[in-house]
Amino acid sequence: MNENENNTARNAWLIHLGDEAHNRRFSVTVDHGSSLFRGVEEGDGVLIAGGDPLAAVSFARIYRIRAKLDETTFFFDGVLPVNGGKALTDLG
Repeated sequence: MNENENNTARNAWLIHLGDEAHNRRFSVTVDHGSSLFRGVEEGDGVLIAGGDPLAAVSFARIYRIRAKLDETTFFFDGVLPVNGGKALTDLG
């Protein structure tokens, strides 16, 4: 069953890249334990942003979440890069 068949509402999140969040091609690792991310679920969407001023890097959907004591990694099943790093205000 997928999210459309059981009408499960999905959430959307913002991941702010920086000293505590590191981007790889199909994952982001955040230097915090999983207790901070209890509401984040597989299938949720994310906007990955970084820089100053904050600009969109990519959009992604969470496929798996792997938690360790001091870090959490979000793996994505699809990533849509934002060419040119659009400012968040330009996205509407």
